[in-house]
Amino acid sequence: MRKLIVVLVALLALGVAPKITYRSSALATATLPLPEFKLSLIPAAEAAPRGNPYCRMAGTPKRLASLIQASLEKDHSGNTPLDPVACHEARPATPREIYETLRKSEAPIVSLAQTPDYVRSLVPVTVHGRYRSACLAYRFGAHGKIEWYPLVNCVTRHLHHAEVMWGDPVSHKPMLQSDCANPVQGPARESGCVDVLIPVEKGDEVRIHNTGPTDIAQYACTGLLRAGETEWESPFVEHCPDPECTFSFEDELTDAPSWGIGSWVAQKNGYAIVREPALVATQSSGDYRLWICVRRADGTQSCGLGVRWQDYTRRDDAQVARWFRIEDVKHARIPSADRMLAVIYSDKASFMAAGSPLTRLGTVSELWLNWNCPW
Repeated sequence: MRKLIVVLVALLALGVAPKITYRSSALATATLPLPEFKLSLIPAAEAAPRGNPYCRMAGTPKRLASLIQASLEKDHSGNTPLDPVACHEARPATPREIYETLRKSEAPIVSLAQTPDYVRSLVPVTVHGRYRSACLAYRFGAHGKIEWYPLVNCVTRHLHHAEVMWGDPVSHKPMLQSDCANPVQGPARESGCVDVLIPVEKGDEVRIHNTGPTDIAQYACTGLLRAGETEWESPFVEHCPDPECTFSFEDELTDAPSWGIGSWVAQKNGYAIVREPALVATQSSGDYRLWICVRRADGTQSCGLGVRWQDYTRRDDAQVARWFRIEDVKHARIPSADRMLAVIYSDKASFMAAGSPLTRLGTVSELWLNWNCPW
């Protein structure tokens, strides 16, 4: 298994996408069987990105700065990755990716050439709680080529045992985590959690998009649990970007700030779970919406579906046990305070068969995938 993982990482670093064959079968009109699975011991707030650290086991700022400087001496453009052996990664960050992400973290540098000296100047700072950091995410570009890019607010976590946070020498603002060299965006905002359950079948391409007053990536409680998986990951990574599906119509419809898009291909039938901060289910927080679009392997595509605050409803233990093992309910691996869920149905027929659930406003929720789009 270890050898297989090494080979796959090497292929990704070279821009070679593993070939995946998808098989599709039409969804039955009845509700999909709800799988019983054990949620990961890794909570959503500690969700790992499907990407790379900037430089694993970076160590001290001085060591990281020397790696950045060595790369810049070979390539002044800053587009050559750091030494993969020194970073224990097949595809570490480039100096330009480090520079651009540090700038987004409000580092006081204005040019790529200043990056090594600035990193070298960082000092250890004391922090408490979880922090948001960037990661190197990847997406499939033209002809299946892997494209790496820095993704801010990619992951939220506590420092590891014996890990050090490196900060600005003047302001002491946290800048880099020593175990991965990922630039830090700031402390995570704590909140309760709510879940959205999306029915998928193997081969489905699922796209999600958030609109609302603030970027929910700032909050600790965000995550994606794919159907049949046991580990949470970041919901903000685009694994299959589509230039023709940007949710631009939905953005105009809501007239609210638009935030990141996430996408992935389902590998199993079942339900994917998107976890979001509880404020999206609160009317007073503003008009937050999670937009969902599903494309079948045969090209059939659902219309954009928007989940709003009133669509999240409270579930008792018996109802929750349909989606989660009762052991996980007891150990609060699902939203412990509210147990608020928004359950999407595969089509209108399965929605009607479930009794046409109502929103908290007493209206029909209409949370089903509509496959009869006007385009």
